[in-house]
Amino acid sequence: MVLGYGSVHLPTVAGAHTLKMRMFRPLSSSMFQTFFGWANANPPEYIDAKRPAMPTGREVTRVESKGVVTLKVNCVTRNMRQFGYSAPVHAAATPHHF
Repeated sequence: MVLGYGSVHLPTVAGAHTLKMRMFRPLSSSMFQTFFGWANANPPEYIDAKRPAMPTGREVTRVESKGVVTLKVNCVTRNMRQFGYSAPVHAAATPHHF
């Protein structure tokens, strides 16, 4: 049973990041579906789990807020060139030669 959905952009800069992700869940489109879902303990869900991350169609989906989740993410940009990415090099990340 899915209790909520959310999406957040991951940072592209190396380091520790704290991200806040707003959670939501879809609402039923009619009172009958709301009652039927409640009676069967089956709340409304998206058929495609990727749907919350897609940029189109979100404005026509009725949702309710379900709170905020705090994510702590550690990003590493090591060996990114091997996979076709070009990561920016920051002054704090470059070694100093004395």
